[in-house]
Amino acid sequence: MRPSPSAILTYHSIGGGSSVVETPAGLFVRQMEWLAESGMPVVGLEQSIVQPGTVALTFDDGYRDFMSAALPVLQRFSFPATIFAVTDYCRTGGGWMDWEQMREAARAGVSIGAHGVDHADLSRVGPEAAQRQLGDCRRMLEDRLGVAVRTCAYPYGLSTPALREWSRREFAVSCGTRLDYACSGDDRADLPRIDVYYLRRMALFRQIGRPAGRGYLAFRRVLRERRGRWAYE
Repeated sequence: MRPSPSAILTYHSIGGGSSVVETPAGLFVRQMEWLAESGMPVVGLEQSIVQPGTVALTFDDGYRDFMSAALPVLQRFSFPATIFAVTDYCRTGGGWMDWEQMREAARAGVSIGAHGVDHADLSRVGPEAAQRQLGDCRRMLEDRLGVAVRTCAYPYGLSTPALREWSRREFAVSCGTRLDYACSGDDRADLPRIDVYYLRRMALFRQIGRPAGRGYLAFRRVLRERRGRWAYE
C-alpha cells in the first residue's frame, strides 16, 4: 500500500476581508480546531515530506495580521508553521510584518523561509538574478533574525529548471504552488502545496487526506491549469 500523501497548506492573510488572499480569522480558528480534533499530525515543513499523512502550515509574504490572528491560534494548539518572507516588505511596514515582528515570530518557534527580495517573478528575471533574489533574501533573513533559513517558496509558484537545480543545492525544501498533495518522491525543489482558498468551506477542509478530497483537488487543478494560475500566488 502506498503511504498517504501530506498536505502542505498555503495561507496568506488571516483577516476579516473577502479577498482571495484572505482567510477569515474565525474560519482559520475552526480549521485549526478541526486539525487538532482529527488527530492528523501537524508537523514542520521539512518533516512533512518524510512523515506521510501529515499536515504542514505555510504562510506566504509575511502579512502583519499573522501576529494577531494566526500566531496565538498556532500556539494554542502547539502547531508549527513556516512564514515565507519577502525582505523588502519587512522594511515597508503597512500591512506587512516588520523586522521586529519577524524576530518575535522566530523566537516563538515559527520557521522562516525565503520568498525573494521583492516578490519578483523568478521565471522572468534570468538565472543569476533569480538566484540573487532567493540567496540575498536568505542572507538578510539570517543576518537580521539570527536563524538558519533552510526553505524557500518561489513567488507566484514560478521557477525554471536552472533555478530548481540551484535550489536543490541551496535549500532543504523549496515550494511551488502546484495544487496537490506532497509525497516523499516529489521533487524537493518544487513541492506542491494546497492553497486554502480552495478549501474555504469546512466540508471541503475536512476532506484533507481523504480520497474524496484528493479527487476534488485533482478536479480543481485541471480547471486551474486551463484558466491559468491565480495572480495572487
